[in-house]
Amino acid sequence: MYKRLDEDGIREVGETSRSPIDRLRAISGNPAKLRERLMNADPIIPGMLQRGTTSIWFALPNGGKTLFAMRSVIDALREGRLDGRYTFYINEDDNLEGFIQKSELAERYGFNMISSVQSTDSEIRNARDILNLLTEVASLPECKRVFVIIDTLKKFTSVMSKDAAPAFFELMRKVNAGGGTILILAHANKRNNPDAPLIPAGVQDIMDDVDVMFAIESFSDREDATQRCEFQCRKDRGPVEQSISWEYKKGQLFSYPEMIESIKLTGQEGIQEAKEEQRRLKALQSHRDAASFLEAVLGHSEMMQKDILEASKDPNLNPNGVGQQLIRKAINALDGMMLSVRTDRSQNNAKFIRWKSGAV
Repeated sequence: MYKRLDEDGIREVGETSRSPIDRLRAISGNPAKLRERLMNADPIIPGMLQRGTTSIWFALPNGGKTLFAMRSVIDALREGRLDGRYTFYINEDDNLEGFIQKSELAERYGFNMISSVQSTDSEIRNARDILNLLTEVASLPECKRVFVIIDTLKKFTSVMSKDAAPAFFELMRKVNAGGGTILILAHANKRNNPDAPLIPAGVQDIMDDVDVMFAIESFSDREDATQRCEFQCRKDRGPVEQSISWEYKKGQLFSYPEMIESIKLTGQEGIQEAKEEQRRLKALQSHRDAASFLEAVLGHSEMMQKDILEASKDPNLNPNGVGQQLIRKAINALDGMMLSVRTDRSQNNAKFIRWKSGAV
């Protein structure tokens, strides 16, 4: 006999019932049986997405989340890492034209594009109805084949709620427990400082409750024909890359399928060039008036900094009246980009500045 505490207090339980110790032992993990829930150990997206996990990719609006997700699905289907019959892209963040475009791609490559807004099933009218179906999927033997992309997170839960968000991820964990894999696309907070790192919108529980999280940073102007992006790992469990660089073509001449097909991995050299160009443009924008003065006063000559500062007193050379302190800051900021700055120790460490040929 053993005793158990229930609502009425402590009562005796017969020997025919299992003890709490036995019940705990009974739910102990069985590696062999659990491994059967995973079809194989190969990742769905090499370096980014392992099977049986929940991951988040987040970015600012128009940051490339959906584009990269679509290309990743297409590549995985082409290479046999996914079964299209069990691949579900849940698209709750598109207008009708966008949904039609993506549905055409899904039909071409053999996977499922779903939206509760476009549903013809009277019992599926919102994102919650789809989540209820996922709850049922989690208990099916086919769950180990299932790959779900959720686009976007805020359509499925209140990202600012410390109650709703954990409840949503508890459901994702049930799908993972059945061997299913989840990729969630999410938004980043707007930032006042463009040099600050991206922060995912929502409560901290969101980062706590996922296995892997990637921020998608863009290092191109929105109008550039070639867009360069970097996936930066913010959280990892398992073998994932810490940084992956991509680029793609963008513009009115490119259809959505052509933009997807243009995506390619690039080395760090390409992304470093994009970062340097972005830094150059930001520096130029911050010191535009000072740069105009420096270009006018330097021409093709090299001048000492003290002579440049003296020349700033001439309103013909400095019509915007840029102060000497701002000129000093601009010289430091633009060094190596538009300016070439050297220090001559033989002249009491005097600075000599030259405008680079071809600098804009």
